[in-house]
Amino acid sequence: MKKRILASLLSLVMVLSMFQTALAAEGFTPADEPQQDEAVCICDALCTEEMVNTDCPVCGGEAGYTACAGTVSEPTQDEDNGIPADEGNSAPETDKLLTKENVYKVGDAQDLTNALDEIAKSDAVDATIVLTSNITNANFAGVVDKHVTLKSDGDTLHTITLASELVGDLTADNVKVSAGTLYCSGHRTIFTENCEFTITNTLYGGGNKKTVKSTYVKINGTGKINTTDNENVVIGGSYKGSVEGDIYIELAGEIRYGSNEGGNYLAATNKGTSYGGDTIETNLYVGGNVTLILDGPVDTMPQNVIGAYNSHVKGNVTVQVKAGYFNGINGMREDSDQSIVDGDIHIIAGDPAYEGGDRICRLNSNWDITGAGEQINNSGLFQVKGDVTIDTYENVWGWDKDGTPNYDPPGIVGADSAEVGGDVTINVRGSHLEDITGVDESLVSGSLVKGNVTINATNAELKDADNTSYIYPISDGEIKGNATINMDGGSVTQINCSVGSTVGNTTVNITGEPKFTSQTYGVWGQNVTADSARDKSVLNFDKANTAIPIVGYFSEMNVINNSDVTLGNEKKNAFGTLYDVNINTGAKLTTNKQAYSKGALTMDHGTWIANGFLYVTKTTDTQDSELVMHDYAAFGYGHKDDAAYDQTVVTSSGDTYTFNKCNYIDKIYGNAEITGSTWNVFVPTIIGGNYKGTTNQLYLPAFAENENYPDEKIPLEILGPATGATQVTLVDKTNTENEGLPIVGQNYINALRDSEKVFVLANNNAKADGLYFKKLADANTKDKADYDMWQVAKGITVTFDKNGGETDAVPGFIQVELLPDVSEYQPGVPGTNPTRDGYIFKGWNTQADGTGDTYTAETKVNRSLTVYAQWEKIAPAPTYTVTYTDGVDNEEIFADQVTSGLSAGTATPAFNGTPTRDGYTFKGWLPEVAATVTGTVTYVAQWSKNSSGGGGGGGGGTTYYILHYESNGGTEYKDERYSKNTVVKLDKVPTREGYTFTGWYADKELTDRITSIKMTSDKTVYAGWEPTGVPEWLNGDDHFAYVIGYTDGTVRPLSNISRAEVAAIFFRLLNEDIREENLTSANTFTDVNDGMWCNMSISTIAKLGIVKGRTAERFDPNAPITRAEFAAICARFDTSKRDGDSNFTDISGHWAEAEIERAASLGWIMGYTDGTFRPENYITRAEAMTMINRVLNRLPEDEDDLLDGMNVWPDNKPGDWYYLAVQEATNSHDFTRKGDVYERWTKLNADPDWSQYQ
Repeated sequence: MKKRILASLLSLVMVLSMFQTALAAEGFTPADEPQQDEAVCICDALCTEEMVNTDCPVCGGEAGYTACAGTVSEPTQDEDNGIPADEGNSAPETDKLLTKENVYKVGDAQDLTNALDEIAKSDAVDATIVLTSNITNANFAGVVDKHVTLKSDGDTLHTITLASELVGDLTADNVKVSAGTLYCSGHRTIFTENCEFTITNTLYGGGNKKTVKSTYVKINGTGKINTTDNENVVIGGSYKGSVEGDIYIELAGEIRYGSNEGGNYLAATNKGTSYGGDTIETNLYVGGNVTLILDGPVDTMPQNVIGAYNSHVKGNVTVQVKAGYFNGINGMREDSDQSIVDGDIHIIAGDPAYEGGDRICRLNSNWDITGAGEQINNSGLFQVKGDVTIDTYENVWGWDKDGTPNYDPPGIVGADSAEVGGDVTINVRGSHLEDITGVDESLVSGSLVKGNVTINATNAELKDADNTSYIYPISDGEIKGNATINMDGGSVTQINCSVGSTVGNTTVNITGEPKFTSQTYGVWGQNVTADSARDKSVLNFDKANTAIPIVGYFSEMNVINNSDVTLGNEKKNAFGTLYDVNINTGAKLTTNKQAYSKGALTMDHGTWIANGFLYVTKTTDTQDSELVMHDYAAFGYGHKDDAAYDQTVVTSSGDTYTFNKCNYIDKIYGNAEITGSTWNVFVPTIIGGNYKGTTNQLYLPAFAENENYPDEKIPLEILGPATGATQVTLVDKTNTENEGLPIVGQNYINALRDSEKVFVLANNNAKADGLYFKKLADANTKDKADYDMWQVAKGITVTFDKNGGETDAVPGFIQVELLPDVSEYQPGVPGTNPTRDGYIFKGWNTQADGTGDTYTAETKVNRSLTVYAQWEKIAPAPTYTVTYTDGVDNEEIFADQVTSGLSAGTATPAFNGTPTRDGYTFKGWLPEVAATVTGTVTYVAQWSKNSSGGGGGGGGGTTYYILHYESNGGTEYKDERYSKNTVVKLDKVPTREGYTFTGWYADKELTDRITSIKMTSDKTVYAGWEPTGVPEWLNGDDHFAYVIGYTDGTVRPLSNISRAEVAAIFFRLLNEDIREENLTSANTFTDVNDGMWCNMSISTIAKLGIVKGRTAERFDPNAPITRAEFAAICARFDTSKRDGDSNFTDISGHWAEAEIERAASLGWIMGYTDGTFRPENYITRAEAMTMINRVLNRLPEDEDDLLDGMNVWPDNKPGDWYYLAVQEATNSHDFTRKGDVYERWTKLNADPDWSQYQ
């Protein structure tokens, strides 16, 4: 039996192989055989959208679950005969349908019936029906407790009709589906993007007159809904029933809705009555959350979109409308007693992914986007217990995209005839609508938001056919919390927060570049009074650039962070009711027509340009700001009716105020305290109280020759006393940029008689003539009998120049009147001296460099003059070094412990550890360790040799003494230890910049020069120095630039310098008579000839014997110069013999040893800290300039010795070790000497032209 079965199976395999071969020859492969490299489905069960086998190469890849094939279902085989165990040789009809596990092929109505029966019997939850043809005479309702997927078997989509009520979950894939009214009855219903469909009536996610647990409907295909134009297009819930849990409905395919332009609903919840009206089912509800998502084409009939529709939603409502055509979008609608939301409402209109494209969310006519409530309700107030949020994006249009709006396009309303228990937030991002309102009452009054209302409009285009629009946080009703408007860019006609009732505060924040499209409307806050809190109604401009006709009803306005704001125009005043004004952090305010602040003005680094009247009712406090008034100005206007102007109403520090000419007298109704400010008073101005000025600049228009007070209005009238110091410059009234002409006898300022001599005439054209301001009795003896005035008089002026200081003397100059029969005057000195960081003020001198006469409070003068502050650099406190050494020669017991940078009086640092030495006992330190530091000291360990044990060195009765080298600013040497009576030869030659070493001395007064010293005790020797003069062949008097930068603007200090460049530098530095007497272009070098830029330089310097070739015939001009070669060139300018040894460890026997020693002894070159000179190293440009400056004694001591305006280089920065040397070498300047060596620049000069020698 088994053999027959085996033979039969073998024959079958052969036949199948032949058949497969034949198919392959025709270009076909069996349907169940994979192509080469084709992914194969490995799923044991059919995948669904919700349950995808991600390990499968088909379903987990791009094809997705819709390509799932499952596994072929093999019927149970009898082990002996291969016949189905329970059916003999005949298979049932359903086995013909079952092609794979839970996959059924259906070609007609009977097949469909059989397949549904088998699916119902199966334990599997998921099944797939594959249509092989159109199914007629049968309606598909699904299978109870099963999920069925409908597919077509090829590229052609086969049709099937759905029953009116589904009984199980359905996924319609690549099929054509038709239905009349379709009740999904709470079953999960999905039409994929491959599906085509027509639903002639209403689509319900819930049931027909019954309550379901939840609903889930997702339509992503292409088709039509409600072709018969029933009132209800889509209902997410039930008809006359409820939903116990969540509702989720997504209509995101190419879906078109009926042909009626209005009245049809896309509603997310339940429906209580049929179209035309019947008995209304009330108390419908949704127990969970509601989600409605719409994304479709715009070329369809507009529908009404509703979240909560005659149903009580106990969770949240979310309505997301990405694209399509709609008659309004409402979070709730119809009967307010039925449409209730316990949670939040969130409406999302548009999609950022569609920004700038043609897929728009088009709103029809004047139907708004409304969060809570609706605009045509008249049944009562809608109730939302949570928050309401509306988000819209750029693809939301209230008119055709890129078209023009009608007279009343749609807008946005947060709550309309509704009560909201939480906050209302509206976020508009680039949308195109008419207006935005937080709270409104279209038909039913009593709208209430218990929380805050916030409107964020970013680049929103708001307008109608007349280009008018508005943003209201509230139009009617009440806000219990705060109202906030944030507008960033975009356009609008007006922002108005003054209507309705807002219990909390109102804030309007404007940023970006919003455009206000009206010449009369503006921005209005909440109506406030003088008693309102400052934060009751606030307007903020932050990084804003905009122009607004008028702003008003604000307790405070802030213009900050580089904003540029213009308020007012020819039709409207800049301010309505506005209290405090603050302009800060680089912001600028321009006001036209009238700007009337009923509060205070504060400015910090701000600017206000007032082109119309300016009133500040309370105080003005400004700092580092500019205030320009082109018309009448009044400060402290609220005090105008006071009996006495005794309040300080203006405080100005570091500001510029400009009172430009107008037809009125500007007034300050109180005291003015002004510090470090410039006031341009070009119109007669009255200060009603006291004037207190500190280092101010005051500019007044000069009277013409035939004008004077009291016939003319006095430029500045002070009704109280004046104190402090103010410099006054009279300017030409026809051009205030120019100085006017002071004329003796003209009167400019008056103040109460007990005033100080505050005002000083500062005109440059007055100093030469000795003109000054004289304080004398007011010329108006009738009305100003108690007043003095300041009159131009002839006298003597002493000007005090800070001479490099950071702050000025106060006052900056003193003037005295010329009196008959008086030849000398004693003007005195300023009360406050100038200051300079790092320096002590040492008095005044008639010359900047201190070479003139000293000027003091007792100095008498007979002419005007300028004296200069004298400074003494504060020397840094000296620091000292403490060293502990073992005191043993030729052996290291312990490494020296050195602590540097110690100040006198600090505790002496202790030795770290305990000194130990084999065979010896530590006996202490010599000298004894002091408690505090008094100078540089070396403590030497003292040892006592034990009776047994080895070792050598100190101790054992030998007495040692310390030799200390005090180099007086030169090379520092370590202390040396010698045994008693040792004679030490003093052969060290220290170096010091700009000085020549004169030898060692036994006394600090440098009177006893010695060459050796006997160590009979601790000894100190002292280095002597004398300034190194400039060699006679070199020009040390004219400090011109001898180094020229490169064409790219750099000086390259760290690059090597060539032999030719060095020759050229020294050629330029020759005294002119030496250069001209020896000028030649002839030389012996074969590599230097006519036509080379450096020929004359090399030839002349070689003739003088300063430079030599590397051989007799070869100069090697482009080669980098070595340190030895450079030192030799420097030394050849001074051939005098110098004693001593520089102690460089690496120049013994070098060809340039003597010249290196000579240059070092002259203080021109220095070695390295390790004691080497490194003669064969190449020298950098920075090192060359440093050494040349030492040769020429061209040594600025610090940056303060330089001048502004000098040549600077991007590769030579302050803080670089070579900074001063490079600046000295690259700038031509005059100088004055500081001490023996250093210099201070006094004037920059033009650089010489050396091209004639090239």
